[in-house]
Amino acid sequence: KGDCLEIFGDIVYDNFNKDIQIQVRDICIIQDWMKRFDEASDKRIELHLHTNMSEMDGVSTIEAYIQQAYDWGHEAIAITDHNSVQAYPKAQKAVEALNKKNPNRNFKMIYGLEMNMVEAEYSIVQNPKGQNLHDTTYVVLDLETTGLSSHFDMIIEFAAIKVQAGMIVDRIQMFVNPKRKLSSFIIEKTHIKQSDVDAAQEIHEVIDTWLNFIGDGVVLAHNAKFDIGFLNAALMRLSKPALTNTVIDTLDLSKALLKDKKYYRLGVIAKHFKIPYDDSGAHRADYDTEVLLQVYQKMLVHDVCFGLKTVDQLNQLDQSLAFQKNMKNHVNLLAKNQIGLKAIFELVTIAHTERLTNSSANRAENDGMSEPRITRADIMRLRKDVLLGSSCFNGELFELAANRSDDELIEAIKFYDYVEIQPLENYRPLVENGSVPDMDRLKAILTRLIQASIKLQKPVIASGDAHYLNPMGKKFRDVYIQAKGVGAGRHPLYIYNEVRRKSSIAPDQHFRTTDEMLEAFAYLGSDLAYRLVVLNPRF
Repeated sequence: KGDCLEIFGDIVYDNFNKDIQIQVRDICIIQDWMKRFDEASDKRIELHLHTNMSEMDGVSTIEAYIQQAYDWGHEAIAITDHNSVQAYPKAQKAVEALNKKNPNRNFKMIYGLEMNMVEAEYSIVQNPKGQNLHDTTYVVLDLETTGLSSHFDMIIEFAAIKVQAGMIVDRIQMFVNPKRKLSSFIIEKTHIKQSDVDAAQEIHEVIDTWLNFIGDGVVLAHNAKFDIGFLNAALMRLSKPALTNTVIDTLDLSKALLKDKKYYRLGVIAKHFKIPYDDSGAHRADYDTEVLLQVYQKMLVHDVCFGLKTVDQLNQLDQSLAFQKNMKNHVNLLAKNQIGLKAIFELVTIAHTERLTNSSANRAENDGMSEPRITRADIMRLRKDVLLGSSCFNGELFELAANRSDDELIEAIKFYDYVEIQPLENYRPLVENGSVPDMDRLKAILTRLIQASIKLQKPVIASGDAHYLNPMGKKFRDVYIQAKGVGAGRHPLYIYNEVRRKSSIAPDQHFRTTDEMLEAFAYLGSDLAYRLVVLNPRF
């Protein structure tokens, strides 16, 4: 067991076994030509790793990972399977055997997992001030931008409608010159031409006009975090105070009212209320504000809202399905001790019982797939003996660093015990599918996250997010990505694969040596790379 063999023979079809076999002529025991070594004097520690217990995602066994880390001279290794603790007994047995065999070494097993964290409540009304729900001044607004990031991108169109006592009293629509070229994607999506913005005024020339139009009205927007985030980012750049208006997010309001929907895009909600919605005119700020106003007026006469009197009362709508409807973020949990291990077991139990997203009423919505989730409140209650990590690009910190303000990013970092940064290769699918424009933007996002974390004195660690032991394992994971899972579900990367007509754009996520990790982070400089790869994982 464990020997590497070189076999010589003829490949023949065996009629008896009905299979292709080798008629062996010679067998030689040779040195394992695929064996890798970690020759660094100071070794890294892997804190993010998936075994074959991460369903249809991880390839290698925990025993193989442990043996490799042990042979490389690593001090420890963590296990962070998706919503699963099934590999723990095998991990414990393998580590105990190694430490018994060599009592001079005390190899440490770190028990953890990666979970889907969600908010337990909707964010329907922000800054509520007791306004009359049916008789107040509303400002329905929408923006078009050069991209999704309020930090890196700019506003190119502003449109708003002012409504008083249910009557439209004013409108505004303006293009804005972002002083940059529009991408072909944005031009195609919004139908805004480069000439439209080139002939427009710059943001500092129009912002006061927008503020005067908004006044102290209740702002209405679909996915309000996006629109208000861009407005506040623009105000911050111009050294102006952020908006303090009451804001109603019709995205979350629609989730509370229309519980049987799978998607909550404006077009979907409009069609539910039998409001005409032309997809060719969508993603233009003036068109979307017109539709949104009609949608909101239908919402106000919905059976659930009909008896409400103030804007504040919208936050009292039924939020029992919020954990199913809200967007999930990955979070990593590592047990500090036995009490932390018990807390992880309790969280796994909650996720697989109380927080499953495919209850019988919701099975069709999830295509038969059971997805365990956990709320932030659940984690807060049991976090005392557990370390919380920010996880991969599906975690909230990466999204905030990519798209939101410094204040929002810093506030979110405070929740975590440590922040994870992974090799650029791990984020490559985001560039290939257009979520991140290019590798330079990706480096800027990660640098921004690192700097914000250091400012708060949070440990920043380099993790590999390994899904298989050696580079050759990628071939097996590519098979998983293209295969149908339980309930005919697909791997998240399969979507990109189908669009791109490639065998797989999954990144190479093998268990990396220390030198491989240092090389992956060389763009940060040798000192910072060494700190993230070698020093900080020992915090």
